[in-house]
Amino acid sequence: MGELSGVAQIGGHNGTLGAWANLAINSGGGNVGIGTASPARKLHVYSGDSPGILIGPNASWGQYLEVGGWRSGSYASVVPSNGNLHIDALNGGYGLYLNYFANGGIDIGQGGGGTTIHNNLVVTSGIYVPGAYSTYCGGFAAYAWWGYATGFNQCQNVSVWAGNDVLGTDFIGPSDLRKKKDIVPIATDDGLQFVRSVQPIRFHWKTDGADKNLTNGYIAQQLIAAGYGQLVTLVPANKGETMPERIDTIDGVKVKSPKDAFFAANYIAAIPLLHSALKVLDQKGAELAKKWDELKILFDGDHAELMKLKAANNNQVAALKALEAKFDTYKAAHP
Repeated sequence: MGELSGVAQIGGHNGTLGAWANLAINSGGGNVGIGTASPARKLHVYSGDSPGILIGPNASWGQYLEVGGWRSGSYASVVPSNGNLHIDALNGGYGLYLNYFANGGIDIGQGGGGTTIHNNLVVTSGIYVPGAYSTYCGGFAAYAWWGYATGFNQCQNVSVWAGNDVLGTDFIGPSDLRKKKDIVPIATDDGLQFVRSVQPIRFHWKTDGADKNLTNGYIAQQLIAAGYGQLVTLVPANKGETMPERIDTIDGVKVKSPKDAFFAANYIAAIPLLHSALKVLDQKGAELAKKWDELKILFDGDHAELMKLKAANNNQVAALKALEAKFDTYKAAHP
């Protein structure tokens, strides 16, 4: 023990006091407390709501990690609260990377498969994300500036963003009447207009490999041009990006496209439009079936009358032939 550079020091040294050496505390047993006189573990740090431990800076980025107490926001932190554990990056929109350098998987719960190459994330019970990724909100009042006849969704909250296929047995969304307002039925012809004006396509994504099957879908620009912009959302290329000002024009498509963002389509919301079209076609089919039945009844009735007339005509023909035979007999008897 001693003082060095004006600070009290506890350190190990060699026998000649010429160099620092390793230091062991309570190597025979017992706990060490910092900020507490009753340490409960080998090292027990108590600091109230202030972070108890600060590690860093690291040589590569000059960053720190604080542990315990409550996060200051000045550094990345690991903090417990109410039995929960918070792992947070530095304030200011920085991200959290898990198993980034190892390029392995992550298990949450008792999945037991996250460490395999096929499963980057295995969750045993489920994921709940209340919504944290907001696309452009506002700024689209003047659609004419973009050259759109109709607008598209101005704001969309994206909770989960998947860069590839999503596999699941069921996809369930809220549909309770008590959660909805401004309810109106889809116009009778709106569904048919959707079918007539929007062309379904098959395509490959530019990122697909050679063995990827064709995908079915629509083109967002065509949905907007056809008046179904409510199915389209403008998504920024990066979180927090501001409203794009540069625009790309695409040959053969009248709708202008943002250069620093992309369009996304809500395919599930298109299902009610297709349902509406099917209802119209079903109604028209029922009307045609009814008319067919009416015509069939008329035909069957007229057909019966025709059969009676035909039978009467056949009788007349038979009677005429009988008279002709009698007349021929009479002629032969009276030359």
